Amino acid sequence: MLAALGGCSAGHQLAPPPGHLMRTTDGQWDVIVSSSSDTWPLNEYFDLEIRVIRGPSAPVEVRADAGMPAHRHGMNVQVDTVRTTSDIWLTQDMLLHMPGDWVLTIDVIDTSGVLHRATMPIVVH
Repeated sequence: MLAALGGCSAGHQLAPPPGHLMRTTDGQWDVIVSSSSDTWPLNEYFDLEIRVIRGPSAPVEVRADAGMPAHRHGMNVQVDTVRTTSDIWLTQDMLLHMPGDWVLTIDVIDTSGVLHRATMPIVVH
């Protein structure tokens, strides 16, 4: 459920788009994030595919995470993100274990070791 993209009606979950564009806060990198699930699932594992589509160089590393700022915690699992092609990264076994407001975080680390962060609010029911 992408609250920022129209919210959701009571009892109905909106599917994440096939690929959601995220831009780092400094505007240097664009990534498209796609989920293996039709919805942002509650307490079910899912995978994220992260495609780097714009940046000043090839990224050295990409990371994904999610947290609940209002509760001051993140996921109950630690995930690894691995490169599958020159511009695609895969994060397996993401787990949003509680309903509520989450923030999906994608970090792109450049060749100088600088971290560039993109965030997206999501709502899990």
